[in-house]
Amino acid sequence: MYYSESGTGFKLTAAATYDHTGLSGWEKCDGAAFTEPGLGGAAAPLSGLSNHAGANPSVQWNRALDKWTMVWHGWDGNIYLSASSDAVHWERPRLVTEPSAGYDRAWYPTLIDEQGGDRIGDETVRLYHAEIKLGASRTDHRVFVARDVIFEIEPNYIRKIPYKMRISSVDRHQLY
Repeated sequence: MYYSESGTGFKLTAAATYDHTGLSGWEKCDGAAFTEPGLGGAAAPLSGLSNHAGANPSVQWNRALDKWTMVWHGWDGNIYLSASSDAVHWERPRLVTEPSAGYDRAWYPTLIDEQGGDRIGDETVRLYHAEIKLGASRTDHRVFVARDVIFEIEPNYIRKIPYKMRISSVDRHQLY
């Protein structure tokens, strides 16, 4: 489970359990492994993500990259993406999108694949998120946004970062 915690400065961290019911055995990530008690233990920001605080992470296995991918919203209102081979040590985050003109935040992202749903993705996955215009009630206006994220794999992994990422144009749907 990925989340942000006040003890980490609201940076992304993780907890895990081997109990399939989820009722016991939780351990928090210490930054490298799951060693801290779930209740009362100290959590550490995930390796590679400590400079990009935020919340509402969505994690998906990507077959094309052969890595885990995570999207989340930063407290700056932008959406970021990172990838990891082991789901603990993450690559330098990449900016996926900023709020559109007239909006204050791009928040609540999730990746959905046409075949694999929210669990497994391929070269092209769909990013869904809300764009929020703040007002007196803090969420006076929201639109639902969808766009494709296309991973272009570099042949022979010559580059340090073995893939490029393209973002398609936006589909918008007014929520309220």
